[in-house]
Amino acid sequence: MSINPIELLKQKVTPVFLNDQDGLTSQKNALLSRFYPIFLSILMAKPELIQKLKDSISPSLAVLFGQDEQLKDTFLSKLTDGQLSNIEAEQTLTQAIPKSMAALTSEAGNDTQSILHYLQHHADSIRSLLPVWAVGLLAPLGLISSSSATTSNLANSPVNGAGKSRVWLPIVALIILALLVAWLWKSCQQQQVAVPIDNRSDSSASEVAANVTPATFSLRTDDKGDVSQCHTGIGDQGLFAAMQAKVKEVFSSAQDCTLDTATNYAASFTDQAGLAGVLGLLKGVPNVSLDWVGNKLTLKGGDFAKLNELAGKIKALVPNTEVVVETEDNTAQTVTNSLNAAQDALANIDSNQVDINAVIKALNLQIINFATASHQILEENKAILDKAAILMKNVKDNKLTVAGYTDSTGNATSNKALSLKRAQAVVDYLVSQGVDAAQLSAVGHGADHPVADNATEEGRFKNRRIEFSVTP
Repeated sequence: MSINPIELLKQKVTPVFLNDQDGLTSQKNALLSRFYPIFLSILMAKPELIQKLKDSISPSLAVLFGQDEQLKDTFLSKLTDGQLSNIEAEQTLTQAIPKSMAALTSEAGNDTQSILHYLQHHADSIRSLLPVWAVGLLAPLGLISSSSATTSNLANSPVNGAGKSRVWLPIVALIILALLVAWLWKSCQQQQVAVPIDNRSDSSASEVAANVTPATFSLRTDDKGDVSQCHTGIGDQGLFAAMQAKVKEVFSSAQDCTLDTATNYAASFTDQAGLAGVLGLLKGVPNVSLDWVGNKLTLKGGDFAKLNELAGKIKALVPNTEVVVETEDNTAQTVTNSLNAAQDALANIDSNQVDINAVIKALNLQIINFATASHQILEENKAILDKAAILMKNVKDNKLTVAGYTDSTGNATSNKALSLKRAQAVVDYLVSQGVDAAQLSAVGHGADHPVADNATEEGRFKNRRIEFSVTP
């Protein structure tokens, strides 16, 4: 006979979780005990959430309640009963959910049906521990089976005989109805009550928000559909580690994702729970780039029809994120043409009589097409810089300035920092190829001095550039 799921979680999850806690262990223990029957009942009522939680890169209450913040806050307030703050409770449950899914998988099996069958086998005992308020709050929304209303109240009632059970049914129904009406009335009151506004606090909050850059994630695949480049900008180190592990798992790759730590990024993405599914869709698709910035996800690649098909599948996984498709036909050809022109110009320079102005002109012919929010130099550009480095070592008296520019999208402070990092990356690479560091300097201008209209994609592409010049 299989172990009761609630006892399983109390044995496998609670002790491991509480061992890592610094305080409030008794309150968190009680919180988990109250949460388990509700959590398991939700999984029985919504089996699709089982796979969604398993696939999620950071399973949390958001997967259970979606974007309904009011419902989540009401649920947490009822569940904590004043023993913990809502924030503390949410953090506790967010850490416990993945451990709970791992325990259920280990006991019942890895597929959704096995876990569902296991829970249904113990359905009566699970529902018997459901609090009345949880049934009243969640059953009308379909998050708990309506049959739980009777089970949760009658299973522990000392009533003998069918006649007495029938007497309790209308009472239970009235209790549930009263709770639901009270919750709805409270929600309406919360919306109608005017809250005094502290303009100074709002101003401070606005300043903080203005200094936070939306989280970013960019990934490119090679001609075999394997990951060739991965870059992340996010303010949560734990989430970054989980994202990197998921990239390696999905693509069976040992390649690390780079992390931008110099910018104040947001700690999460919109719809980040769908990231694992998005990565699964990208695997095996050749020459595609994904740029995810906050609540906007952009796909680029050569085959517009295939990109649109891919975008349709991705939209189902990230319903609150804008998914945009852009072709790279013109961009890719423009970059290739620029690289060929730079190669030809460098090849025509006499290494014994190097004209530094000719070297600069050749370098400025190339386009270094950095990935979104990244300062990684692409391999095709390194070949250009290698040739330039050989020539520059023959004119040690000349000094060069490498200037980085961005388009006007995003935060101005972050753009200036990114442009400097890109320029410095070019300087560092030339130094690694033997150029004297004293000959080079890097500067970042951000979106200043645009060469094209930032209102168009073509203009923004032209404004994202690296320029070389002789240092005065």
